[in-house]
Amino acid sequence: MEGIARHASTHAAGIVISKEPLTRYVPLQQVSKGEGSGLVMTQYAMENIAKIGLLKMDFLGLANLTILAKAKENILANRGLDIDIYKLPMMIKRPSTF
Repeated sequence: MEGIARHASTHAAGIVISKEPLTRYVPLQQVSKGEGSGLVMTQYAMENIAKIGLLKMDFLGLANLTILAKAKENILANRGLDIDIYKLPMMIKRPSTF
């Protein structure tokens, strides 16, 4: 029984992309919980989606962009600073503690 799926779950922002309808490649089922009712999900695990040649993309970054936009608005409203998030450095060097 080990290794057998115990329940169906969906990825928060996983999208499967195919040139043709997914029904030609994978079994689908309706999403039954929460705000996703009316949508469908694959019955294959993400690893198997790639094995059969389909593309799975994760778009979790969209939630982060919303958080950054709200933070930018708050900084402008509270501090008067209009930050350009596209010009922020990718990494900040921290001073050495030695």
